[in-house]
Parts: sequence; C-alpha cells; structure tokens
Amino acid sequence: MSNNKALAIVPKARAVFARRLTPEKYAELTRKSSVPQVAKALKAMPGFRKTLATLSEDAPHRGQLEELLRSGVFYEYEELMRYHFGGPGFGVYFIWKCETEELLAKLQLVSVGRAERYITRMPAFLMKRSRFDLLALARAETLSDCLNVVRGTPYFETLGPVLSVRQEEFDLLLAERTLKSQYYASVFALAEKTLSPHDAKEVGRLFCMEADVENLDVLYRLKAYYPHAVPPAPLEELLLPYGEYLSAAAKRRLCGAKDLPGLLAAYADTRAARAYGPADPPNGTPGGQAYLAAAQRLLRSTVSPDAALTAALAIEQQQERNIIHIIEGVRYGLAPEQIERFIIY
Repeated sequence: MSNNKALAIVPKARAVFARRLTPEKYAELTRKSSVPQVAKALKAMPGFRKTLATLSEDAPHRGQLEELLRSGVFYEYEELMRYHFGGPGFGVYFIWKCETEELLAKLQLVSVGRAERYITRMPAFLMKRSRFDLLALARAETLSDCLNVVRGTPYFETLGPVLSVRQEEFDLLLAERTLKSQYYASVFALAEKTLSPHDAKEVGRLFCMEADVENLDVLYRLKAYYPHAVPPAPLEELLLPYGEYLSAAAKRRLCGAKDLPGLLAAYADTRAARAYGPADPPNGTPGGQAYLAAAQRLLRSTVSPDAALTAALAIEQQQERNIIHIIEGVRYGLAPEQIERFIIY
C-alpha cells in the first residue's frame, strides 16, 4: 500500500483501537443476568450501535448476535480497505482467514451429522468476496460435496486427500491443521511478495505468535480432555509448522507429555513460557494476552498501512471473542469473576 491514500488507514485503524471496550465495560457486561441484558447494553455503546441495530433486545438469538458481531469486524475491514487504491494487496489475507473459518465450521458440522445447520451461521457479508459459493457450501451434505464446492480454488488440492475418505475415517483435527497450514503459508508468501522487508518481519511476527497460540490451544485441549487419544508422533504432525517462541523441539516435548499436568510442567521450561507467561488452567491456554499486546504495540508504532490493518483486525477479533465468551458465560449462569478469567484485554 504505497500510495498516499492508503496512508489514511493508519489513523483510521488507530481510531478502531480507540473505540475498543475498556476493562470497566467488560466488567459491566459480565454482571448482566441474561443474554437480552447483554444485548441491550452492547447496543447502547457507540461502537456497536450500528452493528447491532437489527438485533432484538427482548429475545435476541445468540446465533444472530454472534453473526452480527462477526459482520461488524468484517465491515470494519471493508471500511479500512476503502482507503487502499489499486487492489487489495496484503489486505486480502483477511478474506482468506474468513474462508478458512467457514470451511472448518462446515466440516465440523458434517463430521457430527449436522451439515444442514450451517445455513443458520452462513455469513451473508462474505458471499460476494469468497472464492467459493457459500450457498453451495450450505447445501453440501457430505465430505465429497464440500470438496466439490471448492473445486477451482487453492482449497481443492489441499483438502483433496483429507476429504476423499469415508465419513467414519474423517479426521477433523487433520483438516484443521491442513487448512490453517495453507492459510499461514499463503499469508507469509503474500507478505514477502507485497510488503517491505521491515513490514514483512513485523507483520510476520504477529502471525507467528498467533500460530503459537493455536498450537498451545490444540495441545491443551487434547491433553486435558483426550490425553491418550493421539500418540506423540501423530500429534506433532497435527501442529502448525510455524511459531515465534514455540520451537520444534519444544513442540516435541509437549506432545510427549502424558497428561495435562505433564504438559504444564514441560511448558514451564520453554522459551514460550518466558514470553507468554505460565499456563493457568482456569484461564485456558497462554499466549493470548502477549499476542494482543504485540498487536497493540504494532498499531501504536507503525507507519505502515498494512501493518496497521493487520494489528487493528487482530484487536477487533479478540474483542469479538471476548464478547462471545461473556454471552456464553451469562447464558450458563457463571459468576462475573469466572467469566472475566476468559477475557483478554
């Protein structure tokens, strides 16, 4: 984004950051006693007034609320990209991320025999930008149908070996790793092609930290709930081959842990633990706070439109996840202090 018009993205992205929810606003939301109360409070906040305008305050549907929050992030992206003249450039990575998330959501539903439910979460806002037909994806009933939907896109070759199996042999974790590995590889290649060496390094570090968080989350989930389901060697193959502080040797040691206590002990002796802090079981996996802090530092310091866009979207998506955690916590009657453990700000 070398043109002068694109430089306007930097202050606009910082304005997005300035509108973020404060710890006090998060605390206010966690004290609500119902999802309708959360929805009403959000609609009264300037940053969500437009996004949630069509949401009913009396009986808001949780799925609709989550879709509106996701659409809000997407429209922030579209608004920022308005200032780039001459094509999307590096900014197209966000479309790829959305596509990857939709394919994973559909494959998860197909894997549990609920393929028809995808239509209720299908993002209408993405339909004109996606490289595959989202309506066709909604109609897909089998793994083979899903593969046919992405024919003619880079996903077809990537997913071919993963989806060309019988339903009972389908490995959702492998599909997740395959799709996300393709996404990160494409992002790093795009950064090298479209960004200056300095900006590619700054932006690449943020994506590498994100990959660390993804890998730690997979390890945490498996060791906590299915410690004997995946042996160390296959588990190592399920992790993303990228990272900032989590080395290949560290991943190997973590995969070899017998259970969650073993994982936490092995993690404590890694460079990642020194960078991300100790793993706190009530709060889930570590790394999210450091990743968000890195995005905030990058947004404050950069003069690159692409770096500012990437950092702002990372912050916006974390805010979206925080709100969804609050909605889930309030829905299940958790105490405010329990909900706050899962909020990253």
